[in-house]
Amino acid sequence: MRSRFARLLSLLLALSGCASTSEVQPKQGLPPAPRAEEAAGVHLAFILLDAPTLPSADRVQAAWRRISPEAGPLTVGAPKQEGALELRASGGGGVVLALIPAPIPGGEAEAASQRSIAYLAGAFEPSSHQAHLVAAGTAEDRSAQALARFTRLVAAVAEASEATAVYWGEGQVTHPLAFFVEVAREQAVPAVLWNGVSIARDGDRVSLLSLGMAQLGLRDLEITAPVSRSVEAMEWLFHLLGYVAGRGEDIPDGDTVGRSANERIRVQHRVHPVEAGSQVVHIAMP
Repeated sequence: MRSRFARLLSLLLALSGCASTSEVQPKQGLPPAPRAEEAAGVHLAFILLDAPTLPSADRVQAAWRRISPEAGPLTVGAPKQEGALELRASGGGGVVLALIPAPIPGGEAEAASQRSIAYLAGAFEPSSHQAHLVAAGTAEDRSAQALARFTRLVAAVAEASEATAVYWGEGQVTHPLAFFVEVAREQAVPAVLWNGVSIARDGDRVSLLSLGMAQLGLRDLEITAPVSRSVEAMEWLFHLLGYVAGRGEDIPDGDTVGRSANERIRVQHRVHPVEAGSQVVHIAMP
């Protein structure tokens, strides 16, 4: 079933494209690339508000039941200090909220909206905010499953708060509320929410670069394609991001990928174009 995300993709750059499947063909004779080291850490998200108000426990619990009904009840702890709230899901995962009665300075969150697929499709017009909630969740590992649990908790708080948007700092991207909540609810691995997209054009080709896979201990993905295939490339980018995030391993250098059993495009690990000392998984569509 096509979601709002898929419909947004069809609008991107007003070009036609089609959804596709992907196959990864391992390079024969070589071991898989080493998996990035897993480590505990803290996930952060910033919930943008029109007014400096914490959501009520009842509203958060109602939003949680709608967004993640299979996860069991959500416990909302009494604030340990004014402007703070603690949430814990029975199935694992928790979030500490801190209310900041001021906007994120420097227009950082508004600028990051330009990397959201919703903005690129013309379905998101960012506006200023007056306050924000900092949502912090301690991660036992850097798996997609742990990050997805945190994402759904953030979505429940954002919906209960009637937020304007969610700024995902590690992905350098701000998404509108309705889009964030829907994707968090519908997708088991909502990689589209964790990654901003940087777009650059060079003549008749376009480069689509993800920004955010490092939070999973993985390399960002870069797909280059003819401008006429931009929508197709964008759909494939997010398909591959979800695939890679879900399995927890980069596609090895030298392997081949394709959207059918007959297509074989060789993968290259290249220097990251914007982050010094990092690499990207590069795929060049014909």
